[in-house]
Amino acid sequence: MFSCTHCNYLTEYKRSMVRHLENIHIKPKTQKPRDTGPPTVSCTMCQYLSCTRTQMREHYSQVHDVNCSAQSLTFENTEAFEEWKSRIESEEISRFIKSTKARQSKTTIRQVYFCHRDGHFKSLGTGKRNLKRLGSNKINGCCPAEIKSFVNLASGAVSVQYIPTHVGHTNDLGRLPLPPSSRKEIARKLSEGVRSSKIISSIRDSVRDNPQDRQRLVTRQDVANVARTFKCKNRVVRHASDATSVDSWVAETRDSSNTVRFYKPRGTTLPDYPALTDDDFVLILANEYQVQMLESQGKNIICFDRVRGTGADHFELTTLLTVDETHKGFPCFFMVSNRSDTTIMALLALVVKDALGHEINTTTIMTDMSDIYSQGWSSVMPAPVHRLYCSWHVLNAWRENLVKISHPECREPVYKTLKALLEEVDKTVFSCSLQLAIYELKNDPVTVEFGQYFVQEFGNNVARWACCHQLHLDVNTNMFLESMHETLEYVYSGGKKQKPLDKAIPALMEFTRDKISKLWIALHKGGDRSKLIAIKKGHEHALTVSEFCVAPNNGNGWLVKSGDSDDFHVVTDCNESCNCALRCDDCQCCIHRYKCSCKDSATKWNMCEHIHLMNLQNSSTLLELDEGVLNEVIVNTSEVDSFEESLQSLDDLYHSIRSGLKTVSDIAFFKDHIEKYVFSIFEQQNASVLHFEQ
Repeated sequence: MFSCTHCNYLTEYKRSMVRHLENIHIKPKTQKPRDTGPPTVSCTMCQYLSCTRTQMREHYSQVHDVNCSAQSLTFENTEAFEEWKSRIESEEISRFIKSTKARQSKTTIRQVYFCHRDGHFKSLGTGKRNLKRLGSNKINGCCPAEIKSFVNLASGAVSVQYIPTHVGHTNDLGRLPLPPSSRKEIARKLSEGVRSSKIISSIRDSVRDNPQDRQRLVTRQDVANVARTFKCKNRVVRHASDATSVDSWVAETRDSSNTVRFYKPRGTTLPDYPALTDDDFVLILANEYQVQMLESQGKNIICFDRVRGTGADHFELTTLLTVDETHKGFPCFFMVSNRSDTTIMALLALVVKDALGHEINTTTIMTDMSDIYSQGWSSVMPAPVHRLYCSWHVLNAWRENLVKISHPECREPVYKTLKALLEEVDKTVFSCSLQLAIYELKNDPVTVEFGQYFVQEFGNNVARWACCHQLHLDVNTNMFLESMHETLEYVYSGGKKQKPLDKAIPALMEFTRDKISKLWIALHKGGDRSKLIAIKKGHEHALTVSEFCVAPNNGNGWLVKSGDSDDFHVVTDCNESCNCALRCDDCQCCIHRYKCSCKDSATKWNMCEHIHLMNLQNSSTLLELDEGVLNEVIVNTSEVDSFEESLQSLDDLYHSIRSGLKTVSDIAFFKDHIEKYVFSIFEQQNASVLHFEQ
């Protein structure tokens, strides 16, 4: 037995005694401080940096008053823990990912999960491609939310330290990936040969009533990503479906939802609707989301579209549309009927009123040239302020009536002239051009018949079809109504071969469901990609404009002139701030913030180059005045002894930089700056108040 002469330590081994003497009595080791490296954990609310997440949580609590306390939980096994983790991720629209590899000791396994938005974005590319529409998931800072799990190797129990507080971001559904269980289920169906469209359709049906389910936003790209990850061979397997009659479909739908708003089959009479005959057929459909869309968006504009049936029954489809948050057409009510007249349209308006529970006072109604829609609507609802013709229907009517021009070679010039009239945005130019066009049409024997038709149908209602009378009514008929008409025509009619009615009606509801899903995707994952690309290209084009002028417009926006054009366009601030995805990140504004009097903005609802130029002007100084000269003048004028000498100094300053004033913008900029300095001069001399005039 070995004993230490310095203390009471005893050991059986000599080596242990040597180690004891070296470590305790001869040269004891000093514990080195932990090397945490440079501070890399950044605060999302200020410029503070720390070395550890623990320090950052203390900073959030002490400086920003954010509760970062942890909750202690215990689970019987790993399965119960994973189930709890999946549930809170679904409820809170969040995701926790492993920060590092699990660490195992003799008794426990420790694993840490961070919020998936925590951290800094590190680009691995070369900048040739743009980021995804929403940008990186990383918030370039620290989110304190985390989960620490400790698995007891002996009992299998799991102890958890859970910090639920998220900082620096919102919990957005579009930021989440598909859950692993959904990805595996998609991979299984793909391996069985089920088509992508069938998979997406079944997923959307299963999550129809759960707005917080990530599967609601599933797209074809998600399915393609799963197929690539799991290396699935997508064999095409076509499944036949049993056709059902309209009556059975209506009965089945009424049992599960209130989508069927009105149904009157042939061979029946309804005492409450004596205007409907025994031979009439009317079916009106709208789900709850469609009604809500009309409730929220229909106050601005509603549109009517009609698709004529080609089958034996000639049932027509009438669609009531509005414009959704992404400024695209959205179908709110479908009506299938055997006739279209004022009585049937009044019935549709009555059903809409019953579904909403009140009247809807819309600003604008857009239809084709028929009066049945406006008359039927106004018989039930308040009359709209504006009634417009769809530009696509107007142009189509002109093309169909060009046969009234006897010489074929004269038809195309006439059509181009009228189309230019329709697209003209200046009312004065439009009025002169319209009178000239009518005079030429009516005084040419070749076009006199067409001229009479044009004057009779369009001469007295120019406010309904001319773009100059529709500026900034938030309508762009050619943008969405023509494409929506073609889509509905294909869905309802089925292309060249007429689709049976019992298949066309479910196809319409499936189209509506997909439309809702696409709208959700656009709202959660970013706006219309084509519109975003147009905004980005518009800003890049504005950067290449070498000569332009931006000047205040007497408190009513700005006057903007660009390029070689001599025309000034008025850009006004709509004072609308929203969080929509259709925005220019460089200009720091969305597409709703400003409007311009040019054609690109007024009729096509684009963020034109004039808006980009105005933002560029406000964010940087185009006129560089010599601050040194101005300061020198201030110093010199502070030594003057009289009011007249001050005026003389001001006059000298004006003549010294007068040659640099080239545009209206330069003059306005100079006025604002020189006014400030002149007032400073006379304040120093305790002079009387000077009224500075331009």
